[in-house]
Amino acid sequence: MPTTQLGHPIDQRTDALNLPLPHIDNFHEDDVPRLRAAFELLDTFLQLISLSLADKLDATSLTKAMVGLGNVDNTSDADKPISTQVQAAFEVLAQALADKQQRLESGENIKTVNGQSLLGAGGITVGDEAAAVVAGDWNTIPAVNRICVGADLANAPTAGRVVVAQIVDTDSGLIAQTAYPAADAFGRVFYRQKQGGTWRAWRQLAQQSEAIIDLAGGAIDCSKGSRFYEAVAANRTLTVTNIPAAGIDYGLQLEIALTAGVITHFANVIWPNGVAPSLAVNKRHLLYFSRSRDGTKWYGAYLQAYPL
Repeated sequence: MPTTQLGHPIDQRTDALNLPLPHIDNFHEDDVPRLRAAFELLDTFLQLISLSLADKLDATSLTKAMVGLGNVDNTSDADKPISTQVQAAFEVLAQALADKQQRLESGENIKTVNGQSLLGAGGITVGDEAAAVVAGDWNTIPAVNRICVGADLANAPTAGRVVVAQIVDTDSGLIAQTAYPAADAFGRVFYRQKQGGTWRAWRQLAQQSEAIIDLAGGAIDCSKGSRFYEAVAANRTLTVTNIPAAGIDYGLQLEIALTAGVITHFANVIWPNGVAPSLAVNKRHLLYFSRSRDGTKWYGAYLQAYPL
C-alpha cells in the first residue's frame, strides 16, 4: 500500500536521460503519468536516432569520413608509395651493400689470361700461334705455360701439324712439352723435358694402336716408336738414335725381309750365349732388343727364317 500522499510521489530518475522511474510507495495515479511521459521521450529519441542513421547510410551521401576511414584509398599495390620510415631503412641497407661490394675491374681485381680479360662476350684464346713458335723451332717456345700449334717445325716429334702443350716450373727451371700430332692415324702422344739447359729426346708415351715404322738405311729412331720394318736387299748396318735415358724401360722389335746382303747390328748388343744370329737370305727375321737398366747395353733375341 502506498505510503506517500497522493500528488506527492517519490521522484527517482535514470542517470543517463533523467527519465522518471516508478516507485513501490507511489500511488499509481502519480506513477502512470510519469511513466507515460518517459515512454514518449524514449519514442521521440529513438525516432531521431533512426532518422540520423538513415541519412548517414544513404548511398549518395555516405563518405569514408562518416565511418572513420578517411585515410583509406583504392590505389593499386604497385602504385602505393612506401613510407618515409621504410624508405630510410632501404637507404641504410643500400649503403651497407655498397660498402661491402667492390667494383669488378679487369686487370685490377679480376685476373686476365694472356692479357685477355675474363669479362665481356666471346671466347678467350689460350696461347698465340704466331708468337709461340720462334723461327720455326719447337726448342724456342718462350718459357711460359701455353699451348702452341705448328707444322713441319724443327725438333718436332713427327712431321706435319703438331699441337704442343708446354708447362714451366719456375722454381726448378723444368720445362715439359707434350705433343699431339694433329693428323696422326694412331693417336700417338709424345713427351719430352728440358732441364739444365738441355732438351731430352721426344719419348712416345702412348698411342691408340701401335704403328709399324718403315726404316730407310737401317736407321732406327727410338723416339718414333718401338716396332720397325725394313726390306733389305744389300748389306745393311743398323744404327739406333734417340735412345731413352738409363733407367727408362724401352724395347724394340725389328722385322727384316732379307733378300740379299748381310746385316750388321748396332753396338753393345748381347746375344744369348754370346752368339749373334746368322740371318739367311730370302727369309723373314724378327729381332728383339731390350735396353738394360743402366742404359749401357742391349739384350738381343731373335726368331728367324720365316718365309717371305
